[in-house]
Amino acid sequence: MFNAKYNLLALLQVGIGLFNFVLFIKIFGVSAVSDAYLLSIAIFTTLQLLQLLACEQVLYFYNDAKAISVEAGYLFYHSALFVGLLTGIVSLILCQLFVGGIIWVFVGDTTQLDFELLESLLLIMSFELFLYPVIYINQKILNAEMRFSLPYILNIIPITLVLFGSIYLTLSDVVNIEILAYAKLIGAGLACFLAFIAIMKCDIPIKLRIQSEYTISFIKNSFSMRFGHNVHNFLFMPITTNILSTFPQGSLSYFYYAHRIVLIIVSVAVGPSMTVFQSRMATIWSNNLFEQVRVLISKFLSIASGLMVVASVVAYLLLPHFLPLASSDMTLENIIHIQLMFLGLAVWQLIIIIESGYVTVLVTNKSSLIFLMANGLFSVMYYLLSITLTEPFGMYGIVYGLLISQIINFIIYAFFAKRVLSKKMTSQKQYCE
Repeated sequence: MFNAKYNLLALLQVGIGLFNFVLFIKIFGVSAVSDAYLLSIAIFTTLQLLQLLACEQVLYFYNDAKAISVEAGYLFYHSALFVGLLTGIVSLILCQLFVGGIIWVFVGDTTQLDFELLESLLLIMSFELFLYPVIYINQKILNAEMRFSLPYILNIIPITLVLFGSIYLTLSDVVNIEILAYAKLIGAGLACFLAFIAIMKCDIPIKLRIQSEYTISFIKNSFSMRFGHNVHNFLFMPITTNILSTFPQGSLSYFYYAHRIVLIIVSVAVGPSMTVFQSRMATIWSNNLFEQVRVLISKFLSIASGLMVVASVVAYLLLPHFLPLASSDMTLENIIHIQLMFLGLAVWQLIIIIESGYVTVLVTNKSSLIFLMANGLFSVMYYLLSITLTEPFGMYGIVYGLLISQIINFIIYAFFAKRVLSKKMTSQKQYCE
């Protein structure tokens, strides 16, 4: 499951992202502009998650179809590609028409933000929404074909273009943050094109097909599964941004800087192992090798959680030295806020990593109702706890609310995953007898 080549590619990806992060802090610091850009990225990421309502389960359905025949797998891919393209077109149109309403959902009527800049950034990013479902589908197909290096290379392209844009802003007198949004869009377009080339290199034909034998069940299960996920993922950002936007200017930047650092650590320490784990789980499940699941989960959790803990401790200790180097305008107060936010968010991500071993069982089993129940409970608890805890603890109340809610989520997922796996193994034994 651990492969140095994949981790090196992830390290390259993270290294470029880290360089971007440093340049961003250097250019924009903690300001209204940084708040607007970081919030636009958060909104954009949430909209991408909504797009997966139509196509999240492509990896598992492709494996199921291919287990019957290679041709059935290819026919399913062609129909999934059509679904992805249609999703992208609809997303682009809706974002262009209702950008103001989307912003209102995330920040309400606060006067702490530059709404004009935020709207401009989202309109640019909406064109990347057109490309994202197709890119996602192609990357999952490459993973299903056990081509793990190529998706990492494709993900490196957009952030490399952003790096070029950041370098340009650093060396010139221009301070136009929209350049970064355009650079990311161009990079996504190039990645989309190269993904199709990679698919053809795997001898998979590129076609659009309105429907295959699995299309309807694929869309229904993707919707129900992602809807269950999105109760968590979609509501998390509006709850967080609405609360943080009521605090003084810069509070959003504190959170998202810390969040970005945590995600960088997760990407390099856990990302490669997670990709291999999910692909192997899909293959094992499709072939009814349920006795191997517990071993696979145990191996993944021991590697992923260990790497996350070590990397987080090192990052926490280095932050007070790193942040002043990134920006001379970074005050001691800024550093302390970011460091404390980072500590809480790192623990949160560690819980999610441990939880993911069990979540993958439920995703592979297509147990969408469990996600709806668990994530619905999470969202209600996170909102109520955050509102309550920000009174005595200020902006850190959202971190405490997050941790308590995620622990409860973990308990629910672990319980149901063990139950599902136990039933599968019992059923298989009875069938063999």
